[in-house]
Amino acid sequence: MPLPLGTYTTRQVAALSGLSVPQVRRCARAGLITPEKDARGRLRFGFQDLVFLRTWKRLRETRLGVRRIGRAVRELKARRPEAPLSAFPIRLDGASVLVRDEAGLFDPVSGQAAFDFEAAEGRRVPAGEATRRASHAATVAPLRRRGSASDWYARACAIEEEDPRLAWRYYLQALELDPGYSDAHVNVGRLLHLAGRLDEAEAHYRSALKHRPRDPTARFNLGVVLEDQGRLQEAVEAYRAVLELDMGFADAHYNLAHLYQTTGDAEAALRHLVVYRRLVDSEP
Repeated sequence: MPLPLGTYTTRQVAALSGLSVPQVRRCARAGLITPEKDARGRLRFGFQDLVFLRTWKRLRETRLGVRRIGRAVRELKARRPEAPLSAFPIRLDGASVLVRDEAGLFDPVSGQAAFDFEAAEGRRVPAGEATRRASHAATVAPLRRRGSASDWYARACAIEEEDPRLAWRYYLQALELDPGYSDAHVNVGRLLHLAGRLDEAEAHYRSALKHRPRDPTARFNLGVVLEDQGRLQEAVEAYRAVLELDMGFADAHYNLAHLYQTTGDAEAALRHLVVYRRLVDSEP
């Protein structure tokens, strides 16, 4: 008897997530996912399980230990048992696994709120951090008048991982010099997006597309921010536009699969998942 659309066997979900069958089973035994069982006691996985397993695989590929990742995920499940784990965007910050919910970023192990990208200028920072920033600002100040937009963009890219707030200011400096700098709009949008400032992020993605309408990355990021705002049909249209520009954009296929599953079109969801898996498997 064929499986209902949107339901996957252990082997299918392993193939689609990129994990091995034993890894999928270990996640199920650990309670990280909650598959159902059919009449014969075989595990049957839903799309939300697949979303989580894909995130789990990405985290395993980092330098963080598997035990640390597992502990963070189990703590999150214990703190928020009413919601599927896939509902919470997970990100890495140095040696920590951070999660975003409606209240902002937090560490699921300690329960403490985590530092997030800050919008307000002039907010107090630790003395040592303030001294470091002042020193850095003094170093680059003589370059401010003669630096080009591309110079400021390059500086922002170089420092973003270490200091996203300072990188954000550099991106804005690039945009002050060249308001049509699409790459800077995309990166400012991404930082604002991570901070939860979705309306502003959307505006920057649209500005990037105004100046470079055939940019699949800007179009994809727009789709993600629309999805995060609950504007699902607009997000679908954005992801479709990405694929019109680049049929090999794997994450657009994956996100479309998620949206189609959410909106009840399981057949379309499966079709895009198959394409996504084929593209991922073909990567060198």
